[in-house]
Amino acid sequence: MQKRTLEAALRNAGVDDPVVADRLAYFGPALLKVCEVARRLPEAPLPGRERMEAALRNPAHPLLADGPVSIDPVEFEKTVREFASVLHDAAHAEGSLSDAMKAVDWTRFTTPDLVEVARTRPSDYFDRVEEAAEGDDLLHYYILPVLGYALRARLDRFASQASAAFDRTDDVTDHDRPLACPVCASLPDFASVHATPKNGNVKHLHCGTCGAHWKFERIRCASCGTSAVSDLSYVHDEADPARRLHVCKACGAATPTFFASGDLETFSPEVERLRMTGLEAAYEESRAQ
Repeated sequence: MQKRTLEAALRNAGVDDPVVADRLAYFGPALLKVCEVARRLPEAPLPGRERMEAALRNPAHPLLADGPVSIDPVEFEKTVREFASVLHDAAHAEGSLSDAMKAVDWTRFTTPDLVEVARTRPSDYFDRVEEAAEGDDLLHYYILPVLGYALRARLDRFASQASAAFDRTDDVTDHDRPLACPVCASLPDFASVHATPKNGNVKHLHCGTCGAHWKFERIRCASCGTSAVSDLSYVHDEADPARRLHVCKACGAATPTFFASGDLETFSPEVERLRMTGLEAAYEESRAQ
């Protein structure tokens, strides 16, 4: 995640939907904090080409499973508290909400055994967090975002380097691209389509957990993997054709997909993902009618 790109995307993310604007205002400072924390951490070396190709072909054994990124539990807890403060301030929390945020016991989620799970199997880590904090009103609004951004900061540089290597490695499609992230095995939550000088339009899936991205087939569901053209279609607002949902009738998934037409220096998948929550809400409302 590049701070300059993120700042430009946030500046240019004027939206009419007040709910989406509130999300950007709440999560934007935490995204910038990810850049700050990631920049001060040491780089983790990438494995060789053979291992990279294996991860692309078999996401059941993602790169993080080898333990390339080290995370010290004490330092991770400090990072978690940094993000807790950022989101508390972004929420303009007062009164009982502020008290509840400040009362969260972050040591429950930063024990050595949990941190070991976090650095090698992030999805399992968040499953265990949800189980431990089940019923807490702050779980989805505050606890999971704080922990998610803190872990993203620790994984971001490795995932970014791995993504660049994937792009160099995956030149020819002789296999189905993975549905799960080849870095951390989390499911992608966003897709983008960009024009390239040599290969036409190329689609990538993006992982919201570690920040990795990898090439993916244009005509294929990112959720169930079907390539049946009759099952796949795009839904978008007529006033904004660049932001679409790739809808699959086979499984019911609707993957947010951004069609980039400008400079990649102003493209942030994290910001676009937040912007498209309004389209997702409108789509779900239309289906319920």
